[in-house]
Amino acid sequence: MTEKTFTLAQLAQYDGQDGHQPYFAYEGTVYDASGIPNWRPNQNHGLLAGKDITEEFNRSPHGAEMFEKMHLPVVGKLVEE
Repeated sequence: MTEKTFTLAQLAQYDGQDGHQPYFAYEGTVYDASGIPNWRPNQNHGLLAGKDITEEFNRSPHGAEMFEKMHLPVVGKLVEE
């Protein structure tokens, strides 16, 4: 099975608005945050769905292990346009 890829423009469609799933990218991996109530309607502590949150998240007190603890599904990889 081929892994799904997303450009930033494609990822932007998954913003958690108007019935779209809330996806975000972190260090090249795209996660589905739909199971986390804080990500609805579109943000979690200022982090927006439909974006690459790597820079913002790296400034937070949390590490990437947080995504594993939350059991966020990986839906693909972020690629350059």
